[in-house]
Amino acid sequence: MLRCKCLFFLILLNFHISKSAEWAKIIGLTTGATVIYESLSHQLIVRMSPKVFDIHGDDAQKEFIKDNINNPTKIGLFFGITNALPLGLVLGGMIATSCRIGSWQKLSFQDLLKTIPTAFLLLGFCLFKEEIKRSTQGKSYINNSEISEGDRIQEGRKIIKYDYAYGSFIGLGLCGYTLYQRITAEK
Repeated sequence: MLRCKCLFFLILLNFHISKSAEWAKIIGLTTGATVIYESLSHQLIVRMSPKVFDIHGDDAQKEFIKDNINNPTKIGLFFGITNALPLGLVLGGMIATSCRIGSWQKLSFQDLLKTIPTAFLLLGFCLFKEEIKRSTQGKSYINNSEISEGDRIQEGRKIIKYDYAYGSFIGLGLCGYTLYQRITAEK
C-alpha cells in the first residue's frame, strides 16, 4: 500500500510541477538505474538462498518463491523489480527536485547520464566487495553447499540491509552533488 501511495504522490508531483519533460526524464533515468541495479544485486542474493526473500513477503510473494524455487533468475528479477520500482520513483523525485527546482541554473537529463550510473556502480562495488573477496579465496556464499542454509540466508539479509543503508547515502549524496553543481555553476 505504501508503494502505491509513493507512486501516486510522484505521479501527481510530476504532473503538477513539470512544465518540461526533464523531470520525467530524470525520474525515469533514476528509476531505470535503480531497477537494473536491484535486479542484478538480487540475482546474486537469491543464489545465496531463495529463502532470503521469504521473510518480508506477503502470501502471494511466498507462493511465488515456492512455485519458482528452482528458478532463481525469475525470483531475483521479480523481487528486484518489485522492490526497486517504488524506491527508484522516490529517489528520482528527490533528484529531479534537487536538479530542477529553484532559481539556480537547472541540470538536465544529459547532465546526469554519467553521474547516476556511476553512483550505482559504486554502490554495487561497496555491497559486493566482501563476496568478491570471498570468491577469490574459494569461500563464496553463492551456490556453496558447504556453507549452511542459515548462514547463507543471514548473509543475504545482511546484504539487503546494507543495500538500503548504502542506497540512502548514495541518494542523499546525489541530491547534494546536484545542488553543489547548481550552486557552483552560478558563480
